[in-house]
Amino acid sequence: MKRLGILFVLVILTATGCRPSPKTSAGDRDYLLGWYELPRRHYSTREVIPGFGTLIPVLKKGGSYYSVSHGVEVPLKACPEGLEWGLGQSSMRGTKIGVDAASKAPYISIEDQNAQYEGGYSTFGEKQFMTRIDRPSGLLDPTTSPPQTIDDFLGCYQPLWLPVLRWELIRDGNKYHVKTQILNKDGWKTEESASVALEPLPKQLGFVCSSKKKAKLIFNRDLKRFECVMGPDDNHNLTMPLVRIMPSLVSGTGATSPPKEIGIPTWH
Repeated sequence: MKRLGILFVLVILTATGCRPSPKTSAGDRDYLLGWYELPRRHYSTREVIPGFGTLIPVLKKGGSYYSVSHGVEVPLKACPEGLEWGLGQSSMRGTKIGVDAASKAPYISIEDQNAQYEGGYSTFGEKQFMTRIDRPSGLLDPTTSPPQTIDDFLGCYQPLWLPVLRWELIRDGNKYHVKTQILNKDGWKTEESASVALEPLPKQLGFVCSSKKKAKLIFNRDLKRFECVMGPDDNHNLTMPLVRIMPSLVSGTGATSPPKEIGIPTWH
């Protein structure tokens, strides 16, 4: 977990293992919209065991479908089975969500190229059946009022779909930087060595947060939320929605200590 604190956008890279690709229109797949729970299984025997499973959402934004992985909103595209991973150059390409023709049960089939490291325990391409559930309680609302100045970005952020991380944006004189906090069994811990310098964007309010200047912290005025986006331009990017929170928020309240993981699991 400490490695996550070193780079502001590392979760985006590990979630997809690829470069962003164009947004895709999935067609009419509204019957798959909703929340699902993938049961918890024993690593070697694959038997269902007690405890919370993994929550997998299928949502819609701007006419396109998406799910979540490692806090990042991943586009989905239409396929004969239902929906599939919409990023072409990805270790997760071929991953599908659909409804089994015989049992009428929803399932996910994860095709993770990195699953080879699991040896005989890999579930590569296997239909893993899921249960439809209600939208989980405790999710925070990312919508907020737009910033008017660059200093309005100062404060504490939490990824909407990965609420075990926080980023605090701080100003020191004329310089801006961000620090990472990680939630563990003892509460929130600040990674003192994980400070990352930020540069204000030249043409809009926001920051560049990577040396290649392709990861940005911006405010999405259409969706009224702060986002960390990564991509070569406004039409080809991956998005991590962020929630503005109070830095003094106590761990174990709201969505800061989620009982379940959210998003399509990957090997890494």
